[in-house]
Amino acid sequence: MNSIIREMGSLLREPKFWDLEIKCEGRSYYVHRLIVCSNSPVLARECEAQDSGKVMIEQNMFDGLTLERMLLFMYQGDYTVKVLGVDARDEPATTEEPAKTRSSPFHEHPQHPALPAEELASEASKKYVAPHSRPSHTDKKSDPATMALVRTEDSDPAATALVRIEERLTVSLESAVAHLQVYAIASIYEVPDLQDLAFQKFKEQLEAVRPETFADVARVVYTNTAIEGDVLSSEVASVALDRMNGLMDSSVFVKALLSDPNLQVLAGSLIPAVLTRAKSKEVTMEEMELKMSEQQVKLAGLEQDLCSAENRAQDYHTERELAAVAKFSAVERQLKRQLDCAKNENLVLKSNFAEQNKELQRAITEIDGLLQAKQSISLTETSPSVSESTVKSLVADRDAWREKYKKRDRALKGIMTTADKWTECRNVSCYEDLNVWLDWDDRTASEDRGLMLRCGTCRCRHYGELIA
Repeated sequence: MNSIIREMGSLLREPKFWDLEIKCEGRSYYVHRLIVCSNSPVLARECEAQDSGKVMIEQNMFDGLTLERMLLFMYQGDYTVKVLGVDARDEPATTEEPAKTRSSPFHEHPQHPALPAEELASEASKKYVAPHSRPSHTDKKSDPATMALVRTEDSDPAATALVRIEERLTVSLESAVAHLQVYAIASIYEVPDLQDLAFQKFKEQLEAVRPETFADVARVVYTNTAIEGDVLSSEVASVALDRMNGLMDSSVFVKALLSDPNLQVLAGSLIPAVLTRAKSKEVTMEEMELKMSEQQVKLAGLEQDLCSAENRAQDYHTERELAAVAKFSAVERQLKRQLDCAKNENLVLKSNFAEQNKELQRAITEIDGLLQAKQSISLTETSPSVSESTVKSLVADRDAWREKYKKRDRALKGIMTTADKWTECRNVSCYEDLNVWLDWDDRTASEDRGLMLRCGTCRCRHYGELIA
């Protein structure tokens, strides 16, 4: 069965088997009545009204592209629309991909719908060229399912080539208009399957129509007399209601809706939604004004809080500055007192050691006097042993006092050096300024030991030179 279908498809692709010529816009489309008449009862009736043999039909209601799309559908079950967007650079804007092709008994060998050949010679002079030997009209890889036979510029007038019909771009901003034309021609020629397909494609494209061109698409729906019924107008009104916010924000659409009498039906269907939208906007504006008033009240309160905070911060900084100045003054006074105390202690130390030195000098002088007296006495005494022992005792006392004097002198110098060395307590845990007092050096038990400084806060010892 499949082989028979393939053979039938091969026969239908041959130009010499055409038996119907459809003329449109000065072009001739050579097709097969078996295919087109089985899809369109209208074409079948027109063919039956003429004599048998090759039949010619004139089609002037639709443009050639729309007719070609209907013929493509009859041969392959689908059609395509490519749109050329007109902008400043004249670049193609969007391209609609063809829908999934419906199953056809000739899907492996699809049929070619048209053969425009206004200048072809008589049938007897035609020379058939096999498809595989025909020169390519384009460098692109061709898809036989969407091609038609056309006349080429080859030197052989009978030579033919395959070109893609759908590469003929429709100069239009919206592909939805092209689908409307296909819907209309399908309605006129009574091709319900094509009508359903065009309606589905129109619905898909209508969702993407820009607000600036939506009125143009709607105008075609409401003014095309070939479009029967209210299916398309209902769809346009439904989509317009769904896209109400975006459409009403377009001044182009609103102006066309108000000024074009052809769109009064659409305007009437949109009036309730427009009124509802206007009321909602009024409510929204009132809510926004109320919220704005509340925000202004909050802002005023925040400004007062900010002023209070600034005043408190200023008072706080002023208090801190005053406290810092007071603390600095107290520390300064304390340092002065400590410095005065240190000076007084130095004076006291010097005075005490001066008195001790005087005492030592007196003792040494007395001892020297006693020694001299003893020496003079020893010259007159008869017992030399007593005089010698007395002299030795006095000499020892003198030497002891001299040594004590030297120790005291070293102790004085050592404690002065220690006082200059330790400007702060050596105890890291003691954060107070060094305020010392004198104590005997506890590193030795000698009566003539030196002095040390002790911290008045933590009692930490500060040693000088060890005097034993």
